[in-house]
Amino acid sequence: MRAQRSGIVLAATLSLFAACSKGGGGETPPPAELQADQLPEASRELTRRDVADLLRTTDIDPVGITITPDTGDIVLLDARRGVFVLNADRRFELAVRASDLHAQVNAASDFTDIAALGDNKFAITARNDGFLLDLTYMTFVSYFCYVPGFFIPDDPTIVAEQHTDSVGYDRTRNRIVAQPISMLDGVVTDTQVGTFEITGGEGEDWHPVSEPEFLAGGLAVDESGMVWLGRGNELCSYDLDTDTMTLVQTLERFGVTEIVGMAFDGRDLIVIDGADDEVVRIPAEQL
Repeated sequence: MRAQRSGIVLAATLSLFAACSKGGGGETPPPAELQADQLPEASRELTRRDVADLLRTTDIDPVGITITPDTGDIVLLDARRGVFVLNADRRFELAVRASDLHAQVNAASDFTDIAALGDNKFAITARNDGFLLDLTYMTFVSYFCYVPGFFIPDDPTIVAEQHTDSVGYDRTRNRIVAQPISMLDGVVTDTQVGTFEITGGEGEDWHPVSEPEFLAGGLAVDESGMVWLGRGNELCSYDLDTDTMTLVQTLERFGVTEIVGMAFDGRDLIVIDGADDEVVRIPAEQL
């Protein structure tokens, strides 16, 4: 993975992302700081907001953030509490509880990330499986399998698993994207970026990641089809055409320690910093 120092290049790239708003839970109106699209350039500053305050509870485990491609809403996934959406009245609402989702499927772990697919549909991941949430009809089903058939060993005593903490939607290719690690009996054997048909099923398009055991905590895809991966405080790009991952920069100077969710709007990078459970908005011109 090779480093580059051009924040200007990244700032230009961020202008490709769709506009967005923020999702959360409870009845508290969203803070003005998170609505940076209404702020003049001179007043656009780095902002941090505590997820516990936004969701009005301390029992939280935020793991994903996404932007609906058709309506521009921000949606947040909390592994303990469920899916939250910022509605048209700029209020945070619980859309569905995590316990209700678990009651509908046999998930092998807590849910790990969420990606908006449009039309009120969302891809949600857990270990070994990807699910489809339809908030219009309130259905939740197993949908895309990121454990490829060729990975399953002939020996039935060997436990084969794949785990991802990141999933996104590639509007250019109209595909779901995830970055899992493969494990045999708990030992990591491979690290890849996989893409999946929007209609679901098993992934057939796998791209190698050269760094062993690399596991992103957040993933987003821009309108050019570039995949962005966040791990720790690192922001990386992954080119699906060349299978090349590049460390663009670290977010240490913004106080970001552990990226567990990531999304972009037209100007800003929004991350969930899992180190202190905060939503951090970084204006693109500062990147």
